[in-house]
Amino acid sequence: MTVAQRILQSVLYADMFHHPLTEREVWRWIPTGTSISKKAFHQELKKLVRQKIVVVVSPFVVLSKHKNYIGIHAARFMTSQKKWKLARRVARMLRFIPTILFVGVTGSLAMNNTEEQDDIDFCIITATGTVWITRLLTTVVVELFSHRRHPNETNIKDTICLNMFLSENSLRMDANHQDEYIAHELLQMVPLWERKGIAKKLLRANAWVKLQYRHAYEEKMKQVVHRRPRLVKWEQILRIFEKPVMWLQIQYMKKRRTVEEISLEQIQFHPTDIRGQIISSYLSACKSYKIDR
Repeated sequence: MTVAQRILQSVLYADMFHHPLTEREVWRWIPTGTSISKKAFHQELKKLVRQKIVVVVSPFVVLSKHKNYIGIHAARFMTSQKKWKLARRVARMLRFIPTILFVGVTGSLAMNNTEEQDDIDFCIITATGTVWITRLLTTVVVELFSHRRHPNETNIKDTICLNMFLSENSLRMDANHQDEYIAHELLQMVPLWERKGIAKKLLRANAWVKLQYRHAYEEKMKQVVHRRPRLVKWEQILRIFEKPVMWLQIQYMKKRRTVEEISLEQIQFHPTDIRGQIISSYLSACKSYKIDR
């Protein structure tokens, strides 16, 4: 596959979300396991411009037929700034839960590409053996001081979606989840705070993403995340309640379960699981531009 085709793949993936990338972002999201020089990147990008496949409207690169996406993204960017204030406020509250080791924002907000009616997706990483007690405490805090997204809720504007809890010992995505969509979600996630350097531990546990997006992976490994002290004694105390709390929550979920993935070390909810749809659309887009993957 040529460098130009890889550049086009980067643009095509973002295009599905009506999201024009800056030139630097296009370079960051080139699907490659080897490094591509900036010089080679700019040379090949110019070829795509000459062929009128993409246009550069500084600082953005967008498909020629979708120049209007720049205006759409500008509006979404402004909306995202309002939602970031809420996300950071909730994240600050969660720092009082000692079993939380990491709070990150995923989804459209992580890319500053959110719409007014969208919710805010959180990823929580917990101390070993505290996933379920952490979920309970987190749910209580969000219910008291913000608005948690509930199952089957239709008005989800500015709700906090607690859709992923991972134990520090269960960070690696299984083989069935190692694809472009999950790689993007991991690498575009914005950490709000951490304990014990868990953000880089998450990346190292999923080093397979480096083979898909080397530039994004290497940039992410250099990111500095606000760190808080670890509260080991409180972790030990709360761990005592893990099993009875897990049992109670599973009993509560029994009549309400849909596409949840739950275990001793992971809880994942998918109110709208679009992963398969996105990958299918992406492959179709690549095919339409004669990109052989």
